[in-house]
Amino acid sequence: VWIYSYFVPIYKSGMLIGLMGMDIPCDTLVEQVSGIPVYDSGYVCLLDQEGHVIYHPDLSLGSDLNELGLSIQPDMLKKENSGDELIRYKADGEDRQMSFSTLSNGMKLVCIAPAAEINAPWIRLIRAILMITIIVIIFYVILIFLVMRVITSPLKQLTDASQRLADADYDVDLSYHGNNEIGTLTGSFKMMRDRIRNYIDDLNHQLYHDKLTDLPNMRHFFTLAQELRSNMLNR
Repeated sequence: VWIYSYFVPIYKSGMLIGLMGMDIPCDTLVEQVSGIPVYDSGYVCLLDQEGHVIYHPDLSLGSDLNELGLSIQPDMLKKENSGDELIRYKADGEDRQMSFSTLSNGMKLVCIAPAAEINAPWIRLIRAILMITIIVIIFYVILIFLVMRVITSPLKQLTDASQRLADADYDVDLSYHGNNEIGTLTGSFKMMRDRIRNYIDDLNHQLYHDKLTDLPNMRHFFTLAQELRSNMLNR
């Protein structure tokens, strides 16, 4: 049975009068650290001042931690603690990270976990950020597409109307009524369409009617005769 003993010297008037000690079985120490969870497959081990194993899930009591084939410097565990950074090493073909601290009794409490499990939270965070970024980009692309469609639709309507107006089609309909620059442009285009149509109608009226009496002239009757002749020939 492995037992660790602790002794405290007792002095009186500067003279050593005795020692007060306590023996602690290693099983008691192991019970304190064996149940500490470290991620999913990580673990905690306990070493004595000389680096011998007091508790390790894969090594027996009194073993040397170097039996695991750790790719770390031998003097690394002689420090007070591992500091703010984790110690990276490889064991059994797996990347692992380790940190340790020296307890008040001189023992080393070592925490070991696979690097994949340690990095998993920030990897999931990066994936979530990327997913949110992609969703936001898709949303803004759709939004820009809809806005461009709202803007270009009345412009396309004006383009089609101008082409029909150039072909002497004055009955083109413009249904956009927005309170913006395009709406103002559409209104101006409607006024131009109506004025041109009235101007053409007035010219046609003057062509077939007398200016003084506003009665149909000979050209009007000639046109009617031509239409009548065409209808009779088509029968």
